Amino acid sequence: MSSPNLGSGPITLADLPNELVFIILEELDLEEIISVACLCRRLNYVALSYYIHRAMEPNRTATTSLWCSLSHTHGELSTLLFGALDAGYRLSFSLLKAIRLWLVMSPPIKDVTCMFSNDFAQEAEQVTRYFGTCPELDVLTLTFFSIHLGYSVEETEKQRNRATLEKLLRSLGRVVAGPLSRSLTLMGDLVIEEGGSAFDGPPLKNFETVHLSDSNFLFCPSFSDWTITSLNACCITSLRLNEVDIGPSLHQVQMDSLERLMILSCPRLLHSDLIPFLSRHAYITQLEAFLLGPAGNTVFTSGSLPNLTRVVGPMDFLLVGLALPSVMASVADVAVSDSSISPSIDDTQRLLSFVADRPSITSLSISLDQLNSTRDWLDYTGTRYEPQVAHLTRLRVNALGFHFDEETTRRMVDAVSLFPQVDEFSMWAIMMGTEWEEEFLAKARETCHGLKAVGFSPTTKILLVSHLLP
Repeated sequence: MSSPNLGSGPITLADLPNELVFIILEELDLEEIISVACLCRRLNYVALSYYIHRAMEPNRTATTSLWCSLSHTHGELSTLLFGALDAGYRLSFSLLKAIRLWLVMSPPIKDVTCMFSNDFAQEAEQVTRYFGTCPELDVLTLTFFSIHLGYSVEETEKQRNRATLEKLLRSLGRVVAGPLSRSLTLMGDLVIEEGGSAFDGPPLKNFETVHLSDSNFLFCPSFSDWTITSLNACCITSLRLNEVDIGPSLHQVQMDSLERLMILSCPRLLHSDLIPFLSRHAYITQLEAFLLGPAGNTVFTSGSLPNLTRVVGPMDFLLVGLALPSVMASVADVAVSDSSISPSIDDTQRLLSFVADRPSITSLSISLDQLNSTRDWLDYTGTRYEPQVAHLTRLRVNALGFHFDEETTRRMVDAVSLFPQVDEFSMWAIMMGTEWEEEFLAKARETCHGLKAVGFSPTTKILLVSHLLP
């Protein structure tokens, strides 16, 4: 067995040649050797635990007993954040070297977040080497340095960024997904050299939950094939997208295990790209699309999304999705996203007409606050569909930032009373205040005779039953 290479610095126990270590071990009984190994394992764990806690809270003083107590708690060491810019602590990327060299046992680290700075090449090198040890992680987050407006990047830096990124992505495939969430998040847009040959690294296969935010470099010509292959190779059950230009690539993506899709803000994602993708993914149960690109003429294939139970989307998207009874046939919860700031009265009534034809829908969220900013909603003379949604039992409104006065409060109560079967109403707003809540409850007791409960926050409900009335 070869000896380790000795440098010119001070020699420590870790630098002892293997031959000398064997001489020491030969003087011990087999049971004593096991005891020494267990002691070394314990010492390694406590020492690195102590170091990490001191690095996270450098101004904290603690007794030896406290640090030993902390080292027993795996949860204290299970989550590490490197390169934090705004948090109360910052772990240096150089600490990853110590973790790589941790002897005997792997550390109980399950959640790693790396926030790269403009020193991306040096920081990513440490992460790449750490990934080379095949760590088992449940949650991995990589946040790339975002270029601010006016910040120019030299061509040599773009080339260096690309070379570093390719090494990082190659090593990413060696991360072993843990038994829990198996989550990967890639955030931030990295400025890299454009053109050249396509990245040919091995595709990722180990992640079930993927979040892509602002990382458009993944869909540039050099990396798009690798990204698409990775999305198809992973058994993804949950996908979250935000500000990524994935639309032109969606026709190549097939995720047979996909159950949950969340689109936070993708204003360039067209219906013509999204709807065909949704039509061929039958196992999606939850779809939340808060901000999409403009609608077109694309429609769903008959029988699409048969297992969908909850859908959130802009009004134009919901009107397309609910137009055919065979599409989203099992949906029970429908919500108009907040991106529909100025909802059309005609469109809202049309949506209600679709809801009336679907007995499976029992919960609805619409912009009643915006609709009742004037009397136009209550004075509408066209066909009203509120009385026809007899199966609807829950009505919700997200009225963030909306200002209520006595008149708008009365209009809101009158609007709720038009839904005869609704027994639970929820409205969450920052600007309401306790006085408004009391006024709403008083008016609701007078007008909404079928209402049994009102909620003004996600966690509280006020019962409106006869024996509780004043």
